[in-house]
Amino acid sequence: MSNTLAILLANDLEELDRLSEALESFCDEQGFSPAQTYALELALDEIVSNIIQYGKFDDCRERISILIRHQGDTSLIRVEDDGVAFNPLTAAPPELDLPLEQRVRPVGGLGIHIVSSVMDRVEYIRKDGKNILEMEKGVAPECRLENF
Repeated sequence: MSNTLAILLANDLEELDRLSEALESFCDEQGFSPAQTYALELALDEIVSNIIQYGKFDDCRERISILIRHQGDTSLIRVEDDGVAFNPLTAAPPELDLPLEQRVRPVGGLGIHIVSSVMDRVEYIRKDGKNILEMEKGVAPECRLENF
């Protein structure tokens, strides 16, 4: 059993199914609970779908690299793409306390809000022409399937 999952995705929304399958298999191997698996899948789906939809790539070559490493009780996730520079952490937070028709800003920012809510740490850097998003999620020992 490997504690690492590395996957390279093309700039195509159909790749989300392949990501989901690989992630579910990895989480099963690690003994994650369904709730833990869901949190990782939700965060990665939000991040990768936004990269694909808004990354402004030159073509559809494989451009999104995902590395997940599980160490002890922590999952470390690194998502890299070579789309246009964009730090999702600088997006204005969504106006969740107002009805849609009363919001000043257009709809948006909810995805990164969700990611930040389900992950313990989220950081962005731009390096060597790549967007790099690093995330961390702790896995409490009582949330592992082998403890049930």
